[in-house]
Amino acid sequence: MDHIFEVFNSAAVHDDEDYCPREGGELETQVYPMFPIITERGVYANTCKTQDEREQKELCQKEFPSHNKLTPGIYLMTCGCSQKVIYGFSMMLSGESPEMLFDLVMTRFERGYNPHIIYDASCKVKEYGLSRELKRFMSIQVTTDRFHEANHSTCSEAFKSSLYDSLRNVNTEAVEQTNHLLRTITSSTTFMSPNLLMKSLKFFMAYLYIFANMKK
Repeated sequence: MDHIFEVFNSAAVHDDEDYCPREGGELETQVYPMFPIITERGVYANTCKTQDEREQKELCQKEFPSHNKLTPGIYLMTCGCSQKVIYGFSMMLSGESPEMLFDLVMTRFERGYNPHIIYDASCKVKEYGLSRELKRFMSIQVTTDRFHEANHSTCSEAFKSSLYDSLRNVNTEAVEQTNHLLRTITSSTTFMSPNLLMKSLKFFMAYLYIFANMKK
């Protein structure tokens, strides 16, 4: 049976021994071959439920059309290279929130691996991470892709990918472009069972990877 480690105080600095190794294997709703689960997900005193009510809706969860028999969608992680290599995906069981990216970082990324992350709500993820894992998220840079920058008119300029020379040749819209391709199979995958959906998506994404490399 899965176990969870102690409840953390907000913004605490934790040592490696605070994190329990994962013993329950992979999750059926997630596929990240290059990033297997390393540690258990932590439980934190500062959760979305304890946020100020005025900020909760904005910070913790985006709004998505609901359906009593469908999941909210697929959560993708890709590289920013020209091939848009898909590192993995999750079948979302609730509306997208900063917690999803936070959990990927904390359970699947090795302690010393702190990549530059591009995410459409970078300011929310950074706030979420700093209030729970201060040391880790001080070392991780998160910026918003160029397409969504206009939606963050009151955010710090530091969250804009377009202002970084190091990202000049990076495809910051790789995930959005891959999502567009996934919409082409929506009519086939809608109402599939969860197991069949996950298998179908694995095959389709493998096809995208092979096709991208054939074009090189």
